[in-house]
Amino acid sequence: MGLFDFLKKKVSPEELKDGDVMQAESLQERGADATKDAAAVAGIQPADTPLQPGSRYVFGQWNGRSLVWRVLKVADGQALMVTQDCLEVKPYHYRVGETSWSECTLRGELNGDYFYRNPKVFSAKDRSAVMLTTNENRSVSFQNKRTFEEFYSKGCDPTEDRVFLLSIGEVIDYFKVDGESEFPDSMGYVAFKFPSGRDAIANIDGRPKPWWLRQPGRNRSTATVVTADGMINFNGFTATQCVPAVRPALWLNLKIVVGG
Repeated sequence: MGLFDFLKKKVSPEELKDGDVMQAESLQERGADATKDAAAVAGIQPADTPLQPGSRYVFGQWNGRSLVWRVLKVADGQALMVTQDCLEVKPYHYRVGETSWSECTLRGELNGDYFYRNPKVFSAKDRSAVMLTTNENRSVSFQNKRTFEEFYSKGCDPTEDRVFLLSIGEVIDYFKVDGESEFPDSMGYVAFKFPSGRDAIANIDGRPKPWWLRQPGRNRSTATVVTADGMINFNGFTATQCVPAVRPALWLNLKIVVGG
């Protein structure tokens, strides 16, 4: 028993830390009126309260367990969300050579039977609440302030996606970067670090993993990532590598799932 009962059987106690379960059981003894307090223990937004940036929200399932999302932005009855943790390690692209978000195999998988159209992940009602989003996929460029080296990531044509990866700009905007720092290696490239790392770091089974972003890295056979310690690696990982993990994002129609 625990938050599983309080949160309309959407979150099981196995998904909580031991301390959260103990607190939830204590709240349970106080009766049903403790629902909102129990949600606060887990940091998960109760269904009857408005979502806001920083909220956690349960939507869909992954491997038979409730899928928790972090709300990044709320506007016009819609919420931009990214999964709280990564799903699993998966290549950005299965074929060796140049690619982009519009062409990569991971985009097809996220919007196909692997995720969006997978009935084990989303019900028909869930899918109806996922907005069709136009991603501009613009090029990104900047100059290293120490080496004056130019970084350029070539964009691609706009795409229409139900599910997507975050862009470099979205990570910088929504995870509130805290200035700039440079990797202490011979490459000398700039990365951005995040306050305390808690927002940018994502786990698999409790262990931090790097996760893919939309843009290519320094060349078109790589893709940028957020590293396991919460920094953006602009050079990127080779797109075929099974090292970074998948952290999906989507825009949710709140009028369908929570009444706005």
